[in-house]
Amino acid sequence: MEILCKNPKDVTAHGFFFPGLDKPRDTSNPLGSNVTQLNVDKTPGLNTLGIYLACIDYAPYGLNPPHIQPRGTEILVVIEGTLEFNRGDYNAVAFAALSSQNAGVITIANAVFGSDPRIMFSSRLSNLIRILLTLLQ
Repeated sequence: MEILCKNPKDVTAHGFFFPGLDKPRDTSNPLGSNVTQLNVDKTPGLNTLGIYLACIDYAPYGLNPPHIQPRGTEILVVIEGTLEFNRGDYNAVAFAALSSQNAGVITIANAVFGSDPRIMFSSRLSNLIRILLTLLQ
């Protein structure tokens, strides 16, 4: 999707504002987390700045699965709570900033264990590793 730059005469403060980050998001899902994306679709003032922001809400014992951004670098700041996964009794909140307008996301477990076609094993792998990987997949 192509996002066109606005005429400078049409730029307003509204294009740089996203309401509601002070309100917790719904985390009643199997992961116990909710990622609110602040991208150019929701905050058009970010267009061409090469950044992308996200707010992640975690319920107690919630998590955000291990993942990578193939087109960007991420820095995560925990604002409230504890995080490896939220082991506390209270919600946790973190903000992520990425070095790309469209960083993408690849969840590691889906890429390794849910790959289609399945990962082909090298003939150099031992039988034990081959069996373990087959069982894990």
